[in-house]
Amino acid sequence: ERGGEVDLIAATARFAVGESPAVPREITVVRGCGSWILGSAQSGRLARISSGDAMGRVVPEIFDYTLYHGIGDRIDAMAHSANSLGWALFDCVSDAHYRDIVARIQQALDLRVVA
Repeated sequence: ERGGEVDLIAATARFAVGESPAVPREITVVRGCGSWILGSAQSGRLARISSGDAMGRVVPEIFDYTLYHGIGDRIDAMAHSANSLGWALFDCVSDAHYRDIVARIQQALDLRVVA
């Protein structure tokens, strides 16, 4: 515990061995953020997906956009996290803002998968 921060790995390890994790009574939120895991509804070859630059122009709140696959790669339909295409991390301040950003990400993703 440092200045309201929580070490989630240490807290999880302590909890796993039956100890009480060190969690501060109050946590100051410095920055609100959200995440969205990218995935495809179908398996096939990745034919098109937005680049980080293209996504950033449409969704400027994104501060980390990571893709695991490139054009032409074989991908599986999203059944679990091992099938993800990547993720987007973004600034957001409320539930409504989160839903708006996710809708813009989904629209801007420009995902195309072919058999």
